[in-house]
Amino acid sequence: MANPQMFVEVVTTGAQAAVTVVGHGDNVGDAFGDDEDFVIVLNSSANSANAAITDVLVGTPVTPGLAANSAILSNTTASGDILFAVADASGNSQGLLHLDGSAGMLSVGEDATGYDVKFFGDTTGKYMLWDESEDDLIVIGDVGIGAGTGTGALTVTNTGSSLPTALLLRNLTAVGSANTGVNIVWHGNATGETMASQGVAWEGTDNADTYMAFETRTSGSPSEKLRIKSNGEVDLQGISTGGLINVGAPGNDWSAATFSMSSALSGGNQTISIANTSEDADSLAQVVIRVGGAGTSGDSQIRFRQYNGTDWVAGIDVSESSRWTLGTGTAPGAADAFRVTTSNIITFDNNQGANHDYVCDGCGRGEIEMFECCGAVAWHDDVLALRKMAINRDGLEHMAKLGVMNISTNNDGSEWLGINMQAAQYFTWSGMYQLYQRMDAQNEAMDTRLTRIEQALGV
Repeated sequence: MANPQMFVEVVTTGAQAAVTVVGHGDNVGDAFGDDEDFVIVLNSSANSANAAITDVLVGTPVTPGLAANSAILSNTTASGDILFAVADASGNSQGLLHLDGSAGMLSVGEDATGYDVKFFGDTTGKYMLWDESEDDLIVIGDVGIGAGTGTGALTVTNTGSSLPTALLLRNLTAVGSANTGVNIVWHGNATGETMASQGVAWEGTDNADTYMAFETRTSGSPSEKLRIKSNGEVDLQGISTGGLINVGAPGNDWSAATFSMSSALSGGNQTISIANTSEDADSLAQVVIRVGGAGTSGDSQIRFRQYNGTDWVAGIDVSESSRWTLGTGTAPGAADAFRVTTSNIITFDNNQGANHDYVCDGCGRGEIEMFECCGAVAWHDDVLALRKMAINRDGLEHMAKLGVMNISTNNDGSEWLGINMQAAQYFTWSGMYQLYQRMDAQNEAMDTRLTRIEQALGV
């Protein structure tokens, strides 16, 4: 490349020493090397992106668009490099900036011998620093990844229609081995308070079972409190002393043995709602209350409580052949008002039998005087009822309805018959009283007849 328009100029500015400038005109470059393959030139015209300039930008360039009067430094040798070096205080050259043509890479320093690199912002005290001695990237300011600028210490933004991997943390050492995940640590306000997320922790060597765990620490050893498993389960660790508390409002807690909704909702409605919105014929919505054990467990029950009032309880009385009961108190069998056996025999009132003059044929309720109930109420012949119980099944079931007898099922499926001694005693006394009334009525009728006979005879 020829070098016409070459000039020499001596420049002085104020008290500075004179500087001799040797230069060229526009579009005239200095070329170095036997093949003139390192060129420095000032290009007077604008140059489009990826546009070649003879002996300067060669082949099929990949370059940005350049404004007029742009300075270009170019090595046109295939896979050629450019190195910017300075001598340190000991006189040793330090390659600060390396432009690697074959790798298409810009490097500052080299492996195990780095340099601090600092980028200043437009605001005082804001910068990004690569600290080579600490091997740290330090950002004094906000970091924005994706679209837009950072609005917090770290802002990750996506504007596409698909969900990207916004933040990927990996430990590339011994991938597949146990406990080789990446930890993220958040510091609390007090000394020693941190929460760590284990990120991804591999269990086994097939990378099949992963989980994310959260732990807390209070001036001592950390303990895991929450684990999200690979099968979609959320596992609360150590919930015997914790659990989900204050869900929605204070007092709404879910622990190992209790699900509690307890909050002041003045004028509102505390509701547990279970809704299956499917219209399929086989769809269900149900609440299942179960206690383990085959006939030896405690009772499955629901208690209704009035504040500072009486408890009502409904449930299965396992100790009484698993009959269903409704009554007052804190457990089935304590003070039953209503019972249904597994043979569908209904009895009413644990203490039934005291008064049987008038009886409801629906539930077996009895009173001395006439009353209204769920079925037809009529005067009851206790003596006849005792006789019917002895001679047919209907009579026996009638006495079970009155609470005198119990009909249930043994564990082997056979029928079990029992007698409620207190109710039976009351019923017997009621029958005796009815006999007494009948004898009095008969005596009165006999006296009336004898009186008439005596009058007729003139006695």
